[in-house]
Amino acid sequence: MRHVHELLSSGGDRPLAEQSLLYRDLTTYLRDVGNLLAISREPTTSIGLVDVTVLLFLSIHLLATCTTGLLDLAEEEVLESVTTLCGGFLSSYCGIQELAHAFEDLRLERAWLGCLFSDFLHEINFVTELRRRAGVLSWAEEIQRASHNIDFFPSVVLSRLDVGIATASLLDSWRTCQIILHLQLTNIEQIRRHSDIITNTCLDLAKLCSYDCGREVSLTSISWKLTDRHYVRQS
Repeated sequence: MRHVHELLSSGGDRPLAEQSLLYRDLTTYLRDVGNLLAISREPTTSIGLVDVTVLLFLSIHLLATCTTGLLDLAEEEVLESVTTLCGGFLSSYCGIQELAHAFEDLRLERAWLGCLFSDFLHEINFVTELRRRAGVLSWAEEIQRASHNIDFFPSVVLSRLDVGIATASLLDSWRTCQIILHLQLTNIEQIRRHSDIITNTCLDLAKLCSYDCGREVSLTSISWKLTDRHYVRQS
C-alpha cells in the first residue's frame, strides 16, 4: 500500500489507465486490511500495526476520486473496501476506540462527514435513519463472517449514507459515554440529576447494537428503578 501511494504521490504524467490500476490496487489493499483486522485473534496487536487516521483519509480520497469520474474506478468497489475496513475496526473494542480517537482530528471528521453526506449533512435525522438500518455490531459481524469465508460469502457493501449515519451515531454515543464516565455518581441525588443523559445514551447504544433492520428502541422499553442504595436497569 505504501509503495502504491508513493507512486501516485511522486507526480509525473502517468497515463490515466495506469493511475486507474494503481487506485484499484489501493482499493484492494484497503479491503485486505479490513479483512485481516476482522479475523485477527489479537486485535490489540493488529490495530497497533496500522495508522487508522491515514486509512480513513485514504478512504475519503478514494471516494472523492470516484466522484470526479476521471479514472476508471467504480464507487461500488471503493464502498466495498470502506465497508470492510470500517467493519474490521468495529469488530473489536480496541478498533472502535482507535476509530473514535482518530476522529478527534477535526479535519478528518469534517472531511469524512462531508464526503459521506455531501449536501445532506444538515438535513439527515440520524436517529430516524438509523432505525431503518442494522446496527454497527451487525455490520461488524457481517464483515467477520465474510472475512472468514471470503471465497463463499457475498460482498458486503454499505452506501455512503449508511456508513456516514452509523459512524456519526457511534461517535456521538462514544463521546457522550466519555462524559458519563467522568460524572460524579456517588449518591442518589447526583444519579437523579443526570438520569436523562444516562437514559438517552443507553437508548442510543441500544440502537447502535440493534441487529435487525427496522427495530426501534423507545423510552417505553426501558424503565429505571431508583432505590436508596443502587440504580438498577429493568426491562
